Amino acid sequence: MANTGNSLSIKSKERTVTGKKVRFLRRNGIIPGNLYGDGLTSKALEVSTEELKELIRTGGKSGIVDLHLGNNNY
Repeated sequence: MANTGNSLSIKSKERTVTGKKVRFLRRNGIIPGNLYGDGLTSKALEVSTEELKELIRTGGKSGIVDLHLGNNNY
């Protein structure tokens, strides 16, 4: 997670674990999520629980966040 001035960002990676098995991710400190939007193919992803907590602590519960997934930014 990075906070450069007013810009917030978080790193994520693609997730292969889906369905009820994601509870094991949560136990290991990983938050599962999905990226979707107009013109995008839906992607399953995961982020670090600690990085997400830090992002929410510094940026609040609402705001614009740059999502880094591999070499792509969303």
